[in-house]
Amino acid sequence: MTTATQPLSTLLREGTAAAHHDAEHSPFLLALAQGRTTRAGVVGLLQRLLPVYEELEALVASWTGDPDVGPLLVPGLERAPSLRADLAELGALPSTSSPAAWAYAERIRATGGSAPAYLAHHYTRYLGDLSGGQVVGQAVRRSLGLDLSFFRFPELRGPVVKRDYRAQLDTIAWSAEQQEEAVAESALAFRLNQDLAAELIAEVTA
Repeated sequence: MTTATQPLSTLLREGTAAAHHDAEHSPFLLALAQGRTTRAGVVGLLQRLLPVYEELEALVASWTGDPDVGPLLVPGLERAPSLRADLAELGALPSTSSPAAWAYAERIRATGGSAPAYLAHHYTRYLGDLSGGQVVGQAVRRSLGLDLSFFRFPELRGPVVKRDYRAQLDTIAWSAEQQEEAVAESALAFRLNQDLAAELIAEVTA
């Protein structure tokens, strides 16, 4: 095994920059951030995200005792309960026939016992929720009057959680191969997000 030479947070940020940019600039996600989304589009997004978070959070218990992943499983990050509550409030069923959503959820399930792969999905989703997700939440509130609990973290201080999360990442003594696996899986997570958003383009209005 090759010894790691760079902090994991740096590798993740730099190694996923292109995939992150492409996902953020997909038509649907741009429309969300700019407040150009229909109520149906928002409902469709929540429905698609629910199986993704259910799968991600179903695996939390198996990683709680892991010395590398465990400290990053911050209580209060969980989104599945908020998604279910928002869908109920919107009068929508918590179900979807989205191929992209189920492919995304299946990929998370397939991480199995790989700490780098699971952590890649955890990092991509939750740090995204605490960053760009806050911009999206504000845009949805302004444009549609929907104050969705999915975008709110009442128990957490977002900037502090992000700072501590990245600092904790840099304490993980993984090999270069393990770091590369985490970066590759995180880039894939961004592409899966892009696939999910692509299904929703038809539900966006200018």
